[in-house]
Amino acid sequence: MTNLHSNRSSFSLLISFAVPAIFAVICATSGAQAAATNTMPQSSDLSVTYIAHCGFLFVSGDQKILTDALIEPSKEWPYTTPSPDLLKKMERGEPPFDHINVVLISHNHIDHHSPASSVRFLLNNPKTVLVTTPEVRWQMEHDSPEFKKIQSQVVVPDLEWKQSVTLEVNGVTLELARLKHGDDGQWRSIVYAALFEMGGKKVLFAPATLGYFPEEYTTLGYARRGIDLAFLNFTLAIQPGPGWSAATLNAAGIQTVRNLIAPKVMVLMHVEEPAEASVEKLLPEVEKQLPGTIWFQHELESRTF
Repeated sequence: MTNLHSNRSSFSLLISFAVPAIFAVICATSGAQAAATNTMPQSSDLSVTYIAHCGFLFVSGDQKILTDALIEPSKEWPYTTPSPDLLKKMERGEPPFDHINVVLISHNHIDHHSPASSVRFLLNNPKTVLVTTPEVRWQMEHDSPEFKKIQSQVVVPDLEWKQSVTLEVNGVTLELARLKHGDDGQWRSIVYAALFEMGGKKVLFAPATLGYFPEEYTTLGYARRGIDLAFLNFTLAIQPGPGWSAATLNAAGIQTVRNLIAPKVMVLMHVEEPAEASVEKLLPEVEKQLPGTIWFQHELESRTF
């Protein structure tokens, strides 16, 4: 893939992808000004179905995007996971998980990505394309001997921090941007946020950004993009306390969301089990600060926008 070398400006790269061949047309523009989602069809409403943690199924017309949903349980980490039956259903491509256009994986942490599950999914769904980071691809290649069978289905943009790239993948237009996960002292994984339009709604899926570097959002111009739904880490609204018992509103994070991302609706996600009680308690206060805030709590809970 093309390597883009600028930490101060973001670029758009239009890539037309057809499995198994890739045809690329490159055009340099400003990522903050790129109207990456303007070409998307607006033929129906957007349906959003919750899987677990940061896993969602987005459906509009004949377009389907599955995000951070192919995950498996961990004995050490109390994040929520799909039930075993649901995971098998997704991997097999059974309805409503049939004819998925794009699978998005934001980064390589186990609460967002299982290499084995991702490979199984792609083997069973040869027309689906997975869009992800270089680290996720490396995991899949090194963890699964069957990776060579599905490698043509994996698209991996190479981005520097604060850069963006626009991809047309299986009829879906995505604008990916590289953000930072943690504070440079921890969680140094490469993370990608995705901006796309479905059913006439502009959606930002950014589960791994924690607000340590607000200039990311300014550079990418999110507040000017007219985002309808922003799927964000709940810690941007609620500050965890020791043992979660002393959780409070994250005033700085709420201000960042309101002013620098400016979504019409914030969807809280990445809520680990020990935090659920605190989030439920503080949700009314968050809604006062960010009206219309949503928290999906139940497997296969679905909403239409």
